[in-house]
Amino acid sequence: MRVLVVFFLFLAACGTERDSHPLESRLKPSAPPPEERRPLKEGFPQRPPKDTPGLPPPAEPLLSDGEQADLELMLRTVSQEERGRAQTELLGRVDRFEKTGDASTIRSLVLDHARAGRVSYRTAEAFFREFLFPNDGNAAVERYRGEVVVLTGAVAPHNMVDLADGFKLIEQTPYVHEPALLATEYELSFVRCHLARPELQKLRDWQEVHLLGVVEGKLRGDVVLKRCVVL
Repeated sequence: MRVLVVFFLFLAACGTERDSHPLESRLKPSAPPPEERRPLKEGFPQRPPKDTPGLPPPAEPLLSDGEQADLELMLRTVSQEERGRAQTELLGRVDRFEKTGDASTIRSLVLDHARAGRVSYRTAEAFFREFLFPNDGNAAVERYRGEVVVLTGAVAPHNMVDLADGFKLIEQTPYVHEPALLATEYELSFVRCHLARPELQKLRDWQEVHLLGVVEGKLRGDVVLKRCVVL
């Protein structure tokens, strides 16, 4: 009887911890409507090589080489007050996008804040590594939770998580990826980006994107962002 009581108390504690920071866990398999599908003729067991014919072209860099080189210095010198104002301003633009669908001013504002170091900008791979050993993953979650970040990464199709599907087709038709999975060096781990107004943000498989999102936490090995807007 004592063992059962301890077991149920453990389950209750786990439930309380999950409820205190509920994460978006839905992962809806997605693809274009059958009449619009244009998959590449060649399938791949994992991520295709970057020079594969038919893949989307690389995105234009968000920052120039000079701006990127100066970024670490800018991040060290900017004040917390400036960061806070940037966060408030960016969240306000996301609010507007969710209400009106107007994203016309978000990219220019992100560029201004990223160049000045007022908002964190990383590749998806570099950001994901901050949550892995030897870094303190729990500390990274606490540091970033609720913060707007800007990431660059490639959108993996949802069939990447299906181990039973050994032959993964790549769609050339843009469609809604909800959530959008930004690939990392680890084939089955992603930065999981739940899109704001997903119906307005259709993407191609393996399209390179710049986006902003609000960090929510970590779930089943993935780092989770919400309210994401493709720039």
